[in-house]
Amino acid sequence: MKIVSCRNLVKIYQNSKVTTPVLSGINLSIEQGEFCGITGPSGSGKTTLLYTLSGLEPITDGELLLFEKNIKDYSAGEIADLRKFQIGFVFQFYNLIPNLTAFENIKLAQIIAKRDDDEQVLTALEMVEMAQFKDYFPNELSGGMQQRVAIARCLVNQPQVIFADEPTGNLDQKTGQEIMTIFQKLNRQGITIILVTHSEDNLRYCSRHIKLTDGKIIHDHKLEV
Repeated sequence: MKIVSCRNLVKIYQNSKVTTPVLSGINLSIEQGEFCGITGPSGSGKTTLLYTLSGLEPITDGELLLFEKNIKDYSAGEIADLRKFQIGFVFQFYNLIPNLTAFENIKLAQIIAKRDDDEQVLTALEMVEMAQFKDYFPNELSGGMQQRVAIARCLVNQPQVIFADEPTGNLDQKTGQEIMTIFQKLNRQGITIILVTHSEDNLRYCSRHIKLTDGKIIHDHKLEV
């Protein structure tokens, strides 16, 4: 099954004064179970590509399919449901609510999805080895621990795919490797990972490398893991 595919995808940011082309003629298909690492220099369009592929940003032109259905054929409600149940997001900044515990931050994602399953919250914490810290507040956790909670939050509704934007960008090398090991473990359990990274070292955890320059894919090949 194709998780996401696009043909001649174009993304342009435009206001009354400036037109800024960011992505130009992107052709791409990502299958279920892949672990894709997207790299490129600053300004190459890699984060914009992640946001458009996930439906967070509208495309300007071309064709985009999510779960083999054209993005234009989804209603706003259906897109919202995809983000609740089938798509998970992890960002460089953890975006945890400071006055909620780790458990409560994860539980909130369930509440938004109108689910109530404390056991699944604990399972998500166990998957990132944070169950013993469930009652800790964000300011009591290190950056790496907060990112683990953020990953657990995206796992709690059991997504098919995780879109991750620079998830190790705020972490030291050792902690970043620990986070990448978690992503690799999740991928081996069947979750598709589409990850933007500035670190070439992170590619050793990936099964595929996509490189962008000036809004175009210049390199796309499989990796040995």
